[in-house]
Amino acid sequence: MEASSRRILKSENENKELLIASTTKIMTAIVCIENFDLNEKIVILDDYTRAIGSRAYLKASDILTREDLLYALMLRSGNDAALALSNNDSFDFIYLMNDLAKKIGMNDSYFVNSSGLDEENYNISTAYDMALLMSYASQNEIFLKIAGTKNYSIDDRYSFIISTSWY
Repeated sequence: MEASSRRILKSENENKELLIASTTKIMTAIVCIENFDLNEKIVILDDYTRAIGSRAYLKASDILTREDLLYALMLRSGNDAALALSNNDSFDFIYLMNDLAKKIGMNDSYFVNSSGLDEENYNISTAYDMALLMSYASQNEIFLKIAGTKNYSIDDRYSFIISTSWY
């Protein structure tokens, strides 16, 4: 899909519903950018540090800005950062994800968590809907800046380097 015009350049099985794994984090990021103060400070809870799969290795009791957590989310595919940003997958946050999906025409998508992990509950989408999401997200300068960053450091506590762990 060409981002600005949404013209389909090539497609195959574009409406087949599939698990979307960590590409969920694109929706998580854009929901945060559009709905929350990126300077807001978030206390890392012990629950967040127990996230499975890909992590940014956040430490309990640390305080990070929402912006810092977005870098951890996008550069490290941090499931711990996803939990922190979504307030442990709160009902309100998941509602915002699904609401945005409908607003941008993602009619065959459903989100139940902010990370994309499919242990118990899972997110479903199609290639077409995910292309719509990327088209939408690519219009946001903050998203593009974060997604285009290769290395980001927070004080001397954390350094996030672009991850190759996307599944």
